[in-house]
Amino acid sequence: MRMALLKALRFGVLMLVICFTLDQPGFRQSVSVFFQDLRDATSSILHAREKRGASSALSNFTEHDLQFVITFSDLESLQRILGNISFPIAINNTVEINSIETTTVCSPNITGYQCICEENFAWSYNNCITYGVCDAIIGDTCGCINDLPAGDQFCQSNSSQTVTTTATPSSTQAIDLVDIDVDIVLFIPTSRVSSSIFSYIRSYLQSITFPIPISQSLGVKELHFTTACDPNSANGLQCLCEIGFAWPCDTCNSSNSCNDPSNPFCTCLNGLPSNNDYCQLITNSSVCPTPSPTPVTTVSTTPPPIYEIDLVLEVHIPFSSYQSDTLNGFRESLNNKTFLTPFSKSLNITELFLTTVCDPNSTYGYQCVCESGFAWPCDMCSSNSSCSSQICTCIYGLPSSNEFCEPITGNATCPTPPPVTTPPPLPTYEIDLVLDVHIPVNSLQENTLDTFRRNLLNKTIPGVQQAFTVLQITLTTVCDPNSTYGYQCVCESGFAWPCDMCSSNSSCSSQICTCIYGLPSNNEFCEPITDNSICPTSVDIDVDFAVFIPTSIVSSSIFSYIRSYLQSLTFPIPIFQSVELKELHFTTACDPNSANGLQCQCESGFAWPCDTCNSSNSCNDQTCTCLYGLPPNNEFCQPVSNATICKPTPAPPTVDIDVDIVVFIPTSRVSSNIISYFRSYLHSITFPIPISQSLGVKELHFTTACDPNSANGLQCQCESGFAWPCDTCNSSNSCNDQTCTCLYGLPPNNEFCQPVSNATICKPTPAPPTVDIDVDIVVFIPTSRVSSNIISYFRSYLHSITFPIPISQSLGVKELHFTTACDPNSANGLQCQCESGFAWPCDTCNSSNSCNDQTCTCLYGLPPNNEFCQPVSNATICKPTPAPPTVDIDVDIVVFIPTSRVSSNIISYFRSYLHSITFPIPISQSLGVKELHFTTACDPNSANGLQCQCESGFAWPCDTCNSSNSCNNQTCTCLYGLPPNNEFCQPVSNATICKPTPAPPTATTSLPFITSPPPTMTTPVATPSPKNVLGTFTMDMPFSESFNEKNNVVYQTVYNATLNKCTIVLAKCAVKNLNFKAGSTIANYELNVFSSETPTEIKVQITKNEILSEVASKYPVSIVSSSPLSVDKDPLYAGDTINVTCDPSGLTIGNYEILWTREGGELPKQSTFDKYSILIREFSKYDDGMYGCKITFGAGSTFTQTRQLTSRALPLITVSPIKDRVRCSGTRLLTCQVDELKVTLFDPNGRDLGVTSYTFTPPTPCADGDVRTYKCKLTERDSAKEITLVLTTSVNFDCTSDIYGNAMIGDTGIGKCDTNYVGEKTAVCMAGGNYGDEQNNCVLQVIVDLLDRSKNLNTLTIPVFLEDLKNATVRNNDLIIKSPATIIAMIKIFENVANTTSSLNVNLGKNSTRNFLESAGLLTIDNARGSWTFLNYNDTKNTTEDKLSRSSSSSAFLNVFENLPSFIGNDSLDINTDFILLNKTRLTDPFNSVYNSSVDIEIPQAGGEEKFITIIIFASMYNVLPGRDQLNTSTNRVHGRVALVRPEVEISNISLTFDVINYTNDTIGNPKCVFWDFSLYDGLGGWSDNGCSLVYFENETVSCNCNHTTSFSILMSPDSPRSLILDYITYIGVGISMACLVICLIIEAIIWRKINKNATSYLRHVSIVNIALSLLIANIWFIIGAAISDADQKNPPACTAATFFIHFFYLALFFWMLASALLLLYRTLSVFDGGLSKLTMLIIGFSLGYGAPLIIVTITIAATAPSNEYIRENVICWLNWYESKALLAFVVPALLIVVINFVILIVVLYKILRRRVGGNAAQTGEKHVLYVIARSLAVLTPFFGLTWGLGVGVMVSPQNFGINVAFAFFNSLQGFFILVFGTLLDKKVWSAMNIPSLTSQGRTQSTSAGTSSSGLSNLFRKIRINRGSRSGYHMSSTGQSASNDSFNT
Repeated sequence: MRMALLKALRFGVLMLVICFTLDQPGFRQSVSVFFQDLRDATSSILHAREKRGASSALSNFTEHDLQFVITFSDLESLQRILGNISFPIAINNTVEINSIETTTVCSPNITGYQCICEENFAWSYNNCITYGVCDAIIGDTCGCINDLPAGDQFCQSNSSQTVTTTATPSSTQAIDLVDIDVDIVLFIPTSRVSSSIFSYIRSYLQSITFPIPISQSLGVKELHFTTACDPNSANGLQCLCEIGFAWPCDTCNSSNSCNDPSNPFCTCLNGLPSNNDYCQLITNSSVCPTPSPTPVTTVSTTPPPIYEIDLVLEVHIPFSSYQSDTLNGFRESLNNKTFLTPFSKSLNITELFLTTVCDPNSTYGYQCVCESGFAWPCDMCSSNSSCSSQICTCIYGLPSSNEFCEPITGNATCPTPPPVTTPPPLPTYEIDLVLDVHIPVNSLQENTLDTFRRNLLNKTIPGVQQAFTVLQITLTTVCDPNSTYGYQCVCESGFAWPCDMCSSNSSCSSQICTCIYGLPSNNEFCEPITDNSICPTSVDIDVDFAVFIPTSIVSSSIFSYIRSYLQSLTFPIPIFQSVELKELHFTTACDPNSANGLQCQCESGFAWPCDTCNSSNSCNDQTCTCLYGLPPNNEFCQPVSNATICKPTPAPPTVDIDVDIVVFIPTSRVSSNIISYFRSYLHSITFPIPISQSLGVKELHFTTACDPNSANGLQCQCESGFAWPCDTCNSSNSCNDQTCTCLYGLPPNNEFCQPVSNATICKPTPAPPTVDIDVDIVVFIPTSRVSSNIISYFRSYLHSITFPIPISQSLGVKELHFTTACDPNSANGLQCQCESGFAWPCDTCNSSNSCNDQTCTCLYGLPPNNEFCQPVSNATICKPTPAPPTVDIDVDIVVFIPTSRVSSNIISYFRSYLHSITFPIPISQSLGVKELHFTTACDPNSANGLQCQCESGFAWPCDTCNSSNSCNNQTCTCLYGLPPNNEFCQPVSNATICKPTPAPPTATTSLPFITSPPPTMTTPVATPSPKNVLGTFTMDMPFSESFNEKNNVVYQTVYNATLNKCTIVLAKCAVKNLNFKAGSTIANYELNVFSSETPTEIKVQITKNEILSEVASKYPVSIVSSSPLSVDKDPLYAGDTINVTCDPSGLTIGNYEILWTREGGELPKQSTFDKYSILIREFSKYDDGMYGCKITFGAGSTFTQTRQLTSRALPLITVSPIKDRVRCSGTRLLTCQVDELKVTLFDPNGRDLGVTSYTFTPPTPCADGDVRTYKCKLTERDSAKEITLVLTTSVNFDCTSDIYGNAMIGDTGIGKCDTNYVGEKTAVCMAGGNYGDEQNNCVLQVIVDLLDRSKNLNTLTIPVFLEDLKNATVRNNDLIIKSPATIIAMIKIFENVANTTSSLNVNLGKNSTRNFLESAGLLTIDNARGSWTFLNYNDTKNTTEDKLSRSSSSSAFLNVFENLPSFIGNDSLDINTDFILLNKTRLTDPFNSVYNSSVDIEIPQAGGEEKFITIIIFASMYNVLPGRDQLNTSTNRVHGRVALVRPEVEISNISLTFDVINYTNDTIGNPKCVFWDFSLYDGLGGWSDNGCSLVYFENETVSCNCNHTTSFSILMSPDSPRSLILDYITYIGVGISMACLVICLIIEAIIWRKINKNATSYLRHVSIVNIALSLLIANIWFIIGAAISDADQKNPPACTAATFFIHFFYLALFFWMLASALLLLYRTLSVFDGGLSKLTMLIIGFSLGYGAPLIIVTITIAATAPSNEYIRENVICWLNWYESKALLAFVVPALLIVVINFVILIVVLYKILRRRVGGNAAQTGEKHVLYVIARSLAVLTPFFGLTWGLGVGVMVSPQNFGINVAFAFFNSLQGFFILVFGTLLDKKVWSAMNIPSLTSQGRTQSTSAGTSSSGLSNLFRKIRINRGSRSGYHMSSTGQSASNDSFNT
């Protein structure tokens, strides 16, 4: 039974899942057919619940209810499928499915889930109460609850819920409970959890209360933690049983036990237990046998015991970073390490040994070797592959159990194991393993495969383990990707695939399947051949291939290549598994390159049928093997079976046609003999040449050749046998003598040479007279680009020219002379030389510097007046100019060479270089170098500091050595330090040996100064007065007073260094004073320098540096440089890459370490070209700071140098224009400028123009729409800005502006931003010739800089950045809030900060958070409302125009604060700024707090957890967030603080109380509790009330309750009732009015000809028609606007158009009502018909009716549309009120007209009532006065629009429902009233429509004036009668009737 139950369960799951799939579109098989095939199928199991049958009639059966939980999105489809299934469904003979029903449907909503019961099912009363009902509770059941029930409960049948029965003993049995044991295995990465994870699991399991229900029939009874395996133990993986659990004893016997010997149970194993057996509950405490314990002798000691613990440290070194000497370095480090090393008070390391080294690079894989003194036990080598001899110190592979080498206690060789009795052999198993080896083709050698085979054959395979041995490795399959057909796989000898493998793949084998193309299916490898059966054969199929080859891409010999290639192929060629190419024939070749077009040729052995040639144009004689064009039906050549000769087709008659061909050949691209080549080529052609089947070239003659390269310009020459007529030469310039065969220039009329029939000799044209003209030519040749023999080349070239040279017909070169050559490369500068036969006048040489002896033919420099050499007529010898006397001048040259940058042999190189120079060396005409001697060399790198040495043949005077420290014996040629007075070595004239200076006597003390007087010189010399040199330095060592004692070592060392270095540099020195003082240790010294001259500052500084260097080599000296660090770029701009250099020049550093810092923090080390430099790439504001270098050298001495580096923003490039249109016939000035740096313009080809201002002239030709892009680039930085010019052929531009330039309609103009702004302004050229849709995308410069900085934030720079952001926002707040583009940039900055802190996991501190809030809060102030309104409108417009760009600036701004609580730290925080309050505190239970005295937040139940809650209160966020909600209404506004609530736990009940603020209307009401839903409107965002409800609204306070947490506030709207009644009245009334207005217009059209008998009637009906027409069109646009406003997809342009027409036609309605009233008033006040004419009144009426509305509407849209304030927010199609007050453009005119019409109505009524007071008997017999007034009001009110006056009441009391109903009723039915009172009740209208009754009605009029008509005409009539009565006129009935013709129509 259980198996049948499970099978039914599986079928049920498959039915529900697959039914839904099969019922979807695209599946052909029906559901019923599928189930018929699925009867015996099986599937996976869900859970089941068993229930015994209760009916005695079914006692032999058991019913089972199977419950399935399925996720579906289409419930109706599921129910439809289940409804189509026929039950029962038999599963087998004993099981069937009786029914499948859906019971419960759960769907998510905004608050969670809602579960609804299907028909005939319900929830129990307990579930209804527990989870809350969403419908009524009926009979203790409900059909809907507000959450998912626990325990997977589902709806139950109604009968089981409502009927209660008493249990009686019967066959029904209780539900059987079955216990099921489930093992749960958890794999936990140890690297990601704490070491106490097991303890945490134990405590967590102990805290769980059991049982735990999972579903109605399934629960967890108990859960035990049995086994824990930890891979971090010393022995690898170790598994432990929990308390109360153990393995069977045999598990420990067959594994490696780690039990405590005292433990009688098997509870600890090394490694996993066998069969992955888990610990079992200990039921029988059977004790496992354990060895007897070894007795332990206990010794009591007084001090605490000390334990030695051996720890094993396993070090894994990545092989890629392993150096060859790493291991030796590791050993050396361990050997040099001093122990004991204390770790704590009770823990020391006594010793550390390297025991075992495993290397993966050995031949056998891992090779492990013991270090000296360590080894494994002998059984380790026996259980592994040993590489050692006697002691077990080397094994292949890792040791078993990860055992490391142990110390060697005895060096005995491992014993040979004694012979043991071999137990019975264990059974062996052979296992086949497949090894797939992938070898990269690029590393595969030709013999790799053979080597691989050979190695496998010769390989002796060692045993891998004791129980595992590799018997054989066989190579079976080789796949090569380099074969022609892709992969080719071949079986090795003795192996093959089954035949079906060759069938399913392309085979390359014959019989046995041993070769296939491609990889085998299922990656199957070759198997040993057991049966050599031959695979089945193939069938021949003929296939035709047509190959199209582009002739331009291939060689002309392509057909020959194809033939040879096909002949080289070896057939058959396999294509895939069952297809191969048996043979391939080339039959037909068609060549389009033939003379007759396409020509098709049959290959040898193939031909077409003869009728093919008959029906085409054959190009052969007999057989049909050649055709012009393609053969009919694209038939290919067939094999020639019987080659019959076909009859040829006769050729058509031929006609001769002469064709002139003109060929233009660029002379620059062809050889000079092109014409000769052309002639020879034409002679070589064989004629005729066929072009097509019916066209050919018979002959081709070359007649005329024109060559532009001739001397006289273009010269045209006739070919042999051709000439022009003689008059051609007469009218041109002939270049021949007799026949006219040569012309200069083109012949007249471009006439070509004609064949010479009768060659008459033409008379020659006389040549014009010639005139000689001398021309001087100056040629400047850059010497750097030509050879040195250029002048010789020039002479030879001129000599080779043949004169005269013709230039044109009348100009030629007679002779050309080379006179003067000037060469700047001569030794004396520029030297000018006359050529042979030319010279200057002698006075030229006299007045210049001649460089020759006699004739004046050579000058230094240019000759006076740039005079050239003249021909020598009488070569008189000029008197030579005496040379100036020469004077020898000695010049000393001192060369300073940095020794750190040159080679050590620089001095030797210098000597050899000087020896190689040839003297004298001329410098100018009067100056040269006679000789150059190297005398003195000073080397600072010597051991004693600076040492100066004289060169050979030079020495100092002997007194120099006597007064200095000599480093030689006899001659004074070597000195320590610089010589006195910087004297250089002198030439040795008489090399006398200097007497050595006696050494000073040694004093008895250790002071280094001289005690004996200096030796007396033979010549007394005056001793110069000493000069004082003061110095000080600081030694980084503790101060001691003993340092001032002269016998102190420190004193002596410093004294000796000071005296020694001073003597070397400054010659004669003495230490006058030396003392030390505290402050570390500060040394002050004073030197006396005995010299006749005051030492220079340089020498003094050198002396001090030498002293510092000497002392620093012995003591730690702290040297702080007074000069700053050097930087290679100044000023420094953001983005620059700079080198910062530390300069310790003058100090002897030697070995050193350098440390670079920024603001005290260490910078990473770099490898740079200069050892004292650091490279900083892309320097930014974050890199600003104080940089320092610290060089440590000598005895711990330091040299420190600092510099403050501050970057500035790269200056902005300004160009004009940014983009402009330029006429092809015009020009445009381009300008480019920048502050501080330099810029230059680059043309579109990238050529540097070298200017900043350039006049652009369009190129020729100039095409409309061509674009030219110029760039303005910085010369010193990588930055540029483009100028875009669009060319146009139009004469005039559609739009012109100083800001946006010139443009055509539809173009987008770009203008530059104002000063201190970055970006651009854009506008679109509109049809009216003006720019519209202006967008200002300019962002404040300082915000742009901050935005760039925000993209590269890090942990250190975030606080600094937020401080700068706050300061910039405060300083520039007025500019920021007025610029929408800048606000968007600020939002991006906040997002970048949020993203950076989130990605770096950084928490902001309190100050940083405050700066963040203050910066953001300033964007929400009241003055920013205009910018936010613009942004919100633009966001709405973008969402309607492009769904892909749905975004909202205000929503993004709020979202920053939604994420803020996640990165402000984990501590309490309370920050109160001017506009934003943030409070982060612990969440208490309950929670209640008041913020800003305007928001009260209460959380009654917080869950009791110790968590934080963050609350942010925005004081003026109503300026930012629009009032759009789910209904997309435009009247809502935010009237409360915005409160953002973010707890760390889920809250389902929160109460908020808001004070009403932001009053924009005194009558606001209808509060809604809302939250900001970011997903509303596809991501645009809006207010939603889902999950929030209004509790109360009283005393300007709104209380809300919500079931979730986010950003809350309240929306309120002007307190006007929103009711369906008003909507129904409006739409039904408008519909009735529209129908009535159409009827009215139809009636007016019918009677139009009959009502224009007089002016008054005509004008009244004109008013009625225009009132009806205006109201009808206005109502139509009203419906259109409402549809656009309510649509999901907004369309702002359509909404704007609808608003425009609604506004216009409603105003037209009012103005026509005004015109009608004024007409009535005019006729009331005017006694007679005289006055204004009908035409005049029509002009006034139409001007007033349509002209005035058009002016008002145009001004309104022009004033508000550019700022997007024309229509209402959220694309509501009516005039804006809150932003621009555009609604006043309708309200003011409308109400004004209503008031005027009301006054007119009073006047008219007054006239009617006045008539009744003084009227006659007929008049007094009329109806009651109230009836007259009511009738007049009924007639005039719809025409005067008085009902619109109810709008005043609506504005005054918008909450009054009655006024709203009255307003909607009367105004929506205005059209109905116009039809009734203006048309239907007018008897004259009926009379006009019914012509037969017109006469009878006329008769009736003569009897009674009161019954003549009704409506407005009757009113006119009565007014007119009243007029007559007042004037004293009495009219008879006939006269009255005649008078009424003017009014009663």
